[in-house]
Amino acid sequence: MKLVMIITAITMFLHICGGALVNARALSKCKINKKEIALGFIVCLAVSFFVFNVDMSADKYAVICFAEALCVCIGSMVFRGADRRLSLFLAISYEFVTVLFTKLLALGFVILTKDAACYKMLEAKGSYVNLAGAVIIMAALFLLFALKKVSNKFLMRAGSVFAILAMAAINFITSNGATGIDNDEIFSLQYYAIFILVSILVFQMRRQYDAEKEIARTKENEAMILEREYQSLSRSYENNAKLFHDFRNHCGVLRNFLIKGNSDEALSYLDELTGSGSTLTVGVWTGDETVDYLISSKKKLAEEKQIAFTIEVEFPRNTNIKSSDLCAILANLLDNAIEACSKVENKEKRKMRLLIRRIQQMLVIKIENTYEVMPVEEDGVYKTSKKDGGLHGFGIKSAKAAAAKYDGVLNSSFKGDLFTSVVTLSF
Repeated sequence: MKLVMIITAITMFLHICGGALVNARALSKCKINKKEIALGFIVCLAVSFFVFNVDMSADKYAVICFAEALCVCIGSMVFRGADRRLSLFLAISYEFVTVLFTKLLALGFVILTKDAACYKMLEAKGSYVNLAGAVIIMAALFLLFALKKVSNKFLMRAGSVFAILAMAAINFITSNGATGIDNDEIFSLQYYAIFILVSILVFQMRRQYDAEKEIARTKENEAMILEREYQSLSRSYENNAKLFHDFRNHCGVLRNFLIKGNSDEALSYLDELTGSGSTLTVGVWTGDETVDYLISSKKKLAEEKQIAFTIEVEFPRNTNIKSSDLCAILANLLDNAIEACSKVENKEKRKMRLLIRRIQQMLVIKIENTYEVMPVEEDGVYKTSKKDGGLHGFGIKSAKAAAAKYDGVLNSSFKGDLFTSVVTLSF
């Protein structure tokens, strides 16, 4: 009995590790905390001791499976911050897969050996079959996850194929061979297979819903950024229009001062006009009025924060890149660069550079900035350092969404005290 308990504990541990791998991959949080594995090991020992030393009227194998699923969910939620409902759903679905595979493997041994004891998972022969099933599942998972090109879509398809093949195998076993196992028990495996198919469908629908929700939030953020920039542009044009509208009157006042020889008053009046009219000088960088205004406004903001901002732009004509998309990319990346650069205490080291170049049919946007606060990376994305809530954190997502429209990518890296963001767009 002690040997069976040890084998069962090892089997549980393998199942929990496999569940953690699946959960991590499906929820895009691939790093598994060591504490999560330690929790699984402790749970395996505790549950095995409990199952084999306490009299229970309930199915002991069901208790083990439930403990495995619960351990995976708790580990994912506590140590990787996963959504508890989705994590529990995946853990339970994974348990159904392991149970179905293990019991099908046991049925195969029963048919080969003519010994129904192989089907009893918590007895000597059944425990060995259970362990063999766990080893096969873990080996398959490691093989799949070692191939970095394997996507979640492929895993979902593999799970669907497994469930369909399992249903076919169960039909074949029930119609062609006597196993000595109760028919109700065998038919229950059909329900396991159906549940797996339904689980995959529900999970796919949930992922689609989350993706559409994320796209909607990104578009909302992008629209707010564009609205802010357009309002700022509108205010600038309104100020300039007002100034030019009163231009003749101003010239008349200046002429009157000069005729009377009041040069000091004329100079003072001229300084007031220059101050009101020089809120923003829009340079010609790309030829696109909106984009040029955006770059000029960010340049002015950088200068106000005492940041040396260098701009080198070589913008091709007749591209299919929309002004709104280009503004979404530049606004977010330049805002992040200005924010990071302004935190450098030594003002002489506050430097930024915007480089836009054409390489064949690609537009390359490169933004460099010095920084002092080390960027925080989470799931391959550098997180914002802003501590308030709202839409902060969606800037990079908005830029990536805009770049994706042109088969583009956004890559960020840092070396020494220089942070670099590079966007490539096809046109």
